[in-house]
Amino acid sequence: MKPEEYRKPSWATKMLSEQRIAVLDLARFVAMIMMVQGHTLDALADPAQLNVEVFPWNVWHFLRGFTAPVFLTISGAVHVFANKRTPSGTLPRKTIFRRVKTALLLMAIGYFLTFPVDKIWELSSVSPDALNRFLAVNILQLIGATLLLLLLAFLITKNDVSLGR
Repeated sequence: MKPEEYRKPSWATKMLSEQRIAVLDLARFVAMIMMVQGHTLDALADPAQLNVEVFPWNVWHFLRGFTAPVFLTISGAVHVFANKRTPSGTLPRKTIFRRVKTALLLMAIGYFLTFPVDKIWELSSVSPDALNRFLAVNILQLIGATLLLLLLAFLITKNDVSLGR
């Protein structure tokens, strides 16, 4: 074999790396389903029926405490894996563009969900209270801004070790 062929990833290596990401995505999906299920039960079920002192609700309550940390940790890891650097330590332009587009889209959705009027020309008649609700920061805008800050951290650093610091 030629020396260059030793460096090429084998089909098994490619398959394992794809499975690893698939496993992370599956864990993130399960955590997301558990979060939705937990919030739904809290909102819709009779509190007298959700006694977290007895089985099975005590197990459900215990596991529910793991959903947000698992989701956020795995999402962060997937984000680092998704931001593959070039050999020089920079992010490809395509990746930068996608990250900025995603962040701005989330921020725009955050604003559009609280848009105070049906038609843009009605903005002049918006009450100060409605305008304050529209301009208040919501979670989608925070996520978008955080993604932009994280992208900036990726752009400033040249490797994942310095990013971690």
